[in-house]
Amino acid sequence: KETGVKWIKRNRYPHFIKSGVYYNKKWFISGDCLLNYHQEISKKAPMVVLNNDGNRIGVLMKTVRKHEDDKKGFYRDFFTIANKAKDEVYFINETQLKVTVISPGNHKVARTVSLKQPAFYTPMPEHFYNRITGKINGQIILKNIETWKTSYSRITKAALYKNYLVLQLWNCRENSKNYGLLFYDTDTFQLKAVIPTDDLFLGAHGDKMYFFANGNPSYHDEATQLAINVYTFPGPVTIAKK
Repeated sequence: KETGVKWIKRNRYPHFIKSGVYYNKKWFISGDCLLNYHQEISKKAPMVVLNNDGNRIGVLMKTVRKHEDDKKGFYRDFFTIANKAKDEVYFINETQLKVTVISPGNHKVARTVSLKQPAFYTPMPEHFYNRITGKINGQIILKNIETWKTSYSRITKAALYKNYLVLQLWNCRENSKNYGLLFYDTDTFQLKAVIPTDDLFLGAHGDKMYFFANGNPSYHDEATQLAINVYTFPGPVTIAKK
């Protein structure tokens, strides 16, 4: 049930919000946040932290680079997850197999952990977004990017399930399942299991995980009918379908 609406005053610069969590009476909001307007130099950050009153109290992982080296990064997806059991917030970029661990107490980066890659992993091509040139038709470019993103192992979903950080990666190899479901132990961030699947991971709640059957209805012909598969994972490898 909706209990109220909190209006937060925006900053003078655009913030392309992708995800966020409210934890420890703070908002951890991810997405390309511009920090300046400049013809040559781009300053931005992938995460800002707001207090309970909506005032900015943190800007994390700031970058400074030339515009030509930073083309259309706001088309990327970011994932923000609160691990209440460990009192941590996780930040994940769709293009990188690493997790940035943030301390919610001082809202600062505690550490960054590189995650083990599965055998099918294909990194995003260098200068991936440089193909975007000239006048941009927003509707057309979004369709193009959706297709382009099938050329590498982008992270399509990140969630917590039991004691695991679960990432679903697109598998761009031919004659393979659509995705790989990766289970990382949140104690060590070691890769414990890789499960190939055609189903699109939507999220987890309790001991259940929810998937679009046979992939993304937007572009998988096999997923033309809306069907949700619900799974439980009694162990990291064995799947029991409900």
